[in-house]
Amino acid sequence: APSQNGSAYDNALLCEYIASHGYIVASVASKGAYHHKMPFNSEGAEAQARDLEFTAGVMYNFPNVNSEKIGVVGFSFGGLSNTIFALRHANVAAVVSFDGSIGSDLAYDIIASYPYMKSNDLRSAFLHFGGNKFKLKLGSFKFYDDLTFSDAYVMTLKGLNHLQFSSFNIMFRAQPEYVYAGYTAMCEFTVSFLGHYVKKDTPSFEQVAAGYQRDIFSQYDHK
Repeated sequence: APSQNGSAYDNALLCEYIASHGYIVASVASKGAYHHKMPFNSEGAEAQARDLEFTAGVMYNFPNVNSEKIGVVGFSFGGLSNTIFALRHANVAAVVSFDGSIGSDLAYDIIASYPYMKSNDLRSAFLHFGGNKFKLKLGSFKFYDDLTFSDAYVMTLKGLNHLQFSSFNIMFRAQPEYVYAGYTAMCEFTVSFLGHYVKKDTPSFEQVAAGYQRDIFSQYDHK
């Protein structure tokens, strides 16, 4: 799921990398329910979550799709909407957030506003990559702190600003080397995470994540 008002190719490099490991990948542009712009509120989150549901429904008819094993990845606002999608659908095995808005207090309040949904209802495995935007500290990430039944991870990258979590934003303008190293590491960890929790064909992700590169990541936690 892309960022607020983002295109379907917001993270094309990540999508291609995941697909190269045998996954069927789909992405849909981020648009508002009633107009072109996506509002940063519960209406916008609901619109994007429903677009994900529509996309999943279309993909069920594709050959070789296993609808019982779904993983969702979201950047920025998409990192809230994909979590709402996962809270509604028990067949979502893994949720990945690329500096997702799920790290913000506003996103936490949006989920809390749903009458039949609570943060600690999440059963999917959860992986959040964070950067400079939300400046998350363990103990202040409300959604993560609430998780009870989810195998959950937080990994914070050194120096990356919010836009550098999107391949579209780093492909066409030269970036410092640490940005490319950080984005590459996130892609690799994402595939390992999906491999363990969706395909179930790789060793423990906890062992993989615990070996994170200290020169790229400043924080790691698992609960």
